[in-house]
Parts: sequence; C-alpha cells; structure tokens
Amino acid sequence: MNTHVKQLARTQRGITLIEIMIVTTIIGILAAVALGQYQNYAIRGKVSEGISLVAGAKVAVAEGFQANGMAGVQAVSNSWTFTATKYVSNVNISPVDGSIEVIFSNTVAQIAGDIVTLTPQVQVGGNYQLLSAVGANTGSVDWACASTSNAMATSLNMAVTTQYAATLPSIYAPTQCK
Repeated sequence: MNTHVKQLARTQRGITLIEIMIVTTIIGILAAVALGQYQNYAIRGKVSEGISLVAGAKVAVAEGFQANGMAGVQAVSNSWTFTATKYVSNVNISPVDGSIEVIFSNTVAQIAGDIVTLTPQVQVGGNYQLLSAVGANTGSVDWACASTSNAMATSLNMAVTTQYAATLPSIYAPTQCK
C-alpha cells in the first residue's frame, strides 16, 4: 500500500471534541433565535385575534355615522357591550370621535393591559378627516390603527385618536397597526 494512503488513514480518525462543541454551540444559538421569533409570532397571532373581534364594533360605528352622523356614533357608543375573551378584556367605543380601544387581558404577560386604537375617518376632498370634524357624511368609513407606532396610518395621511392612548409595543402589532 502506498505510504501516502497509510498516512491519510491514520490522520482521519473522526470528529474531535472541539468540532462537536462548535456545532453544538451553533445549534444552540440558532434554536434560541428561532424560539424568540416563534414567541413573537404567537403573540402577534393573539393580537390579530383581538383586532378581528372589533369587526362588529367597526360596522356599528360606520352604520351609526352614516345613518345619523355623530348622534348615531354616540348612540352606538352608549349601547355597545363587549364580553371579555381569553385575550381581550374590553373594547370601548368613544362617543366623541367613534374611535375604538382594544384592551388586552393579562393572559399573555408581554401584552397584558396594552391597548390598540382604531380611529374612523372619511375621505373629504381627497383628505382623511375624523368623523367629528365632518359632521354627517355618507362617505365610506376607513380606519387607522395604532400601536405605540402609527407609521402606517401616517403614511396614508390618516389621523389617530387622541381619546385613547395606544400602548401595545409595535413589535407585536399587525402591519396595519405599526
């Protein structure tokens, strides 16, 4: 047998302890990053569920406004009731501007008590205006959503409510609320 082949056979004996430790460390780092991202993903799903719960409130505000202006919005606000769910403790409608406040329950520690706001507005002359600023209008109602950031609403030239303060960290908010 060739001496070069014999020497190669002697030097290739397997994986060293250092190589195993390096691979284990890399796998551990990747797992930690993946777990954190999965947790954020799961929380965003719970927030999205909470925002979808207000679909009925959004329709009620829009119909109240289209039927009777701000008096219709105030009537909806006064008659609105919400039954708490696993992730949402309350949903409030402002009689002042029709904005909706979604308050998350203490079920998930990262979003416990945090608030997302949705602000209704209509387009008048190509610009969005709050319902309270336009009085009675039969235009379609659009919604601006805000977390601690309202960059998406601002990019669409939409205002956000001053009736409620959004406190949900934007990392957990759906795209339309960032």
